[in-house]
Amino acid sequence: MKKVSRILKIGLILFVLISFYCASFADTWDTALEVVKKASNVKYFEEGQANLTHEIISCDKKAGEIKLRLTLTNTSEGAEEDDKAPTEVYIILSENLVKLDGYKNYCSYIETLAKKIFAKSAKTKIGIIGMKGPVYDWTMSEDGTENIRGDKDEGEIDGTADNSEVVIKATNNIDDLKSALQNMNPSKTEYYANLQSALMEAEKTFSSDANKILISLYDNVPSVSVGTHDKINLEVGEGPEEAKEKVIARNDQLVENTKKEIMNLKSAGIDLIMLRPKNSSFDQKWYSYTTGELILTFDGSEHVQRLYGTTESPTYGKMYSLEYDSLSKIVTEYIYADIMSSMSGIMTNIKVREYLTKEIMDNFTMTIDDVDSDVDTSNLASSRYFTWNIGKLGIGETAILNYTLRIKDMQNTAIFDKILSINEKIDISYEDPKGEPKQETENSSPQVKLIGIRVPENTVKNTNTNTNKPAAPVNNTAPKNTADNTTAPTILPATGSRILVAVATATTIIVGFVLYIKYRKLDDVQ
Repeated sequence: MKKVSRILKIGLILFVLISFYCASFADTWDTALEVVKKASNVKYFEEGQANLTHEIISCDKKAGEIKLRLTLTNTSEGAEEDDKAPTEVYIILSENLVKLDGYKNYCSYIETLAKKIFAKSAKTKIGIIGMKGPVYDWTMSEDGTENIRGDKDEGEIDGTADNSEVVIKATNNIDDLKSALQNMNPSKTEYYANLQSALMEAEKTFSSDANKILISLYDNVPSVSVGTHDKINLEVGEGPEEAKEKVIARNDQLVENTKKEIMNLKSAGIDLIMLRPKNSSFDQKWYSYTTGELILTFDGSEHVQRLYGTTESPTYGKMYSLEYDSLSKIVTEYIYADIMSSMSGIMTNIKVREYLTKEIMDNFTMTIDDVDSDVDTSNLASSRYFTWNIGKLGIGETAILNYTLRIKDMQNTAIFDKILSINEKIDISYEDPKGEPKQETENSSPQVKLIGIRVPENTVKNTNTNTNKPAAPVNNTAPKNTADNTTAPTILPATGSRILVAVATATTIIVGFVLYIKYRKLDDVQ
C-alpha cells in the first residue's frame, strides 16, 4: 500500500513539473479587426427620388472598433435642375361662376397664386379648364313655391365628355392668364355642371413629360355625368316614393361615374387638390317638369361623402373646405404650399430600418453616436433591427446617422478569419411628394474580419528597423515572388528555446528516476 502511495506521489510531482514547462510555452493570439468591404452599394431609389449609402468611416484595428455612417440624400441619380420636367398646373372652374359677383374674387386669387408660383419657378405653367354641361334654364316664381322651366333647358340631355373646354392652355404669361379668365363664358350661360367631363378634359390636356397638378375650385356637386341627365321621368300614378327611388339611382350613377374619373387621375400620376362641398350640397328639391310644383325633398349627404370622402380622408389627393377657411387663404396659401411641395420633391415620413446580422449582434456592442437623431433601438435585442426616423427631406437635403460597433472579445477564435457582414438588409419607407407610400430595400453591406495570428510565449519581436524594406501588405495574402529571405518574420521564436525544452524534459526524467530509486531503496531497507 505504501508503494502505491509513493508511486502516486512521484506521478504528481512529474505532472506538476511537466505542466509548469508546458505552461511556459502556451500560445496567445495577435489579433486585428480588418475592413473587408468598406461600403455597401449605393442604393438609388427606383423612381430616382433619393439614394442611400452605408459605409465604414473608420476602423481601430487593435481595439476592434468600427464607426459606420448611414447617409440618405433626397436627389435623383445624376439629376440636374435644368433636366427636371416642367410643372403644369390646371385649374378647373365652373363656367357658371361668371354669373356671380364673387367671380372677380376667384380671378384675383388665381392671379395672386400664379404670380407667386412664377416668381419661384419660370418653368411652371398654369392653365384653365372650363366646366360646362347641358344648358340649365329654370327660374323660381316670386312666391318661391314653383320652379319654372325655360325654353332653353336641356335637363333631359345626357352629359358628354365634351361638356368642358380648355379656356387657356398652360402658360407662364400672367397677362394671358388674366385675359382668359376675364373672357370665359362671355354669354354667361348657366349649365348642368359635369365634373367628370372637366376631369377628363384636364387629363388629356397635360403634357406627357410634365409634373402634373390639377386643382378643382368647384365647391358643389355635379348635376350630370357622362351618360346621365338631370331629368327624372315618373310614370302615371307614381308619386314621391317612386321619385325618391329614382333620384337615389340617378345619384348613385352620378357618384360612380365621377369617382371613377377621380381615380383615373391617380393612375395617370396627376396630383389632385379639390374644394369639398358641404354635406348638404347634394340635398335637392325636385319639381314637376310640367307644372313646376315641388314633388320631393331629398337628403343627399351620403352621396357627398361617397364621392369626395372627407377633408381628413379624401377619395384622392388633398381637399379643403370653405366651411373652415376662406377661399383667399385656401388658394393663395394652402394650395400654393401644396404646389411648392410637389415641385420641390419633398419626401415625408421617412423611416430607415437596418437589420444587423446575428454574428454582429452576438459579437459586437452598438452605440448611436448622434444623440440628437431620432433612433429607436427597442427592437435591437429581440429582432436585431433599429429604426432611424428622419421625418422629411426637401430636394437636395441630406440626413446622416453615425454609430459605432465594438467587438466584445478580440480573442474569440470562433470568428477568426470569418467575413462578417454588418447588416442583412436595410428597409427605407417614405411618402413621395404626392403622398403615396413607397418602399425600398438594400441587401448589400459593409464587411469586416477578425484576423488571428498564433503567437507562442517567450518570443521576441523583430527589432529590424530597416526602413528601406517595403511595407507589409494590408490584406492577408502575400504578393508572389517578393519574399525577403534575409529578413526574419515579424515574430521570431527566441534563440535557444528548443534546447530549453530538451533540458527541461531531461531534467524531469532524471528527477523522476532519482525519486524512483530513492523510494525503492527505502522499500529494500524496510
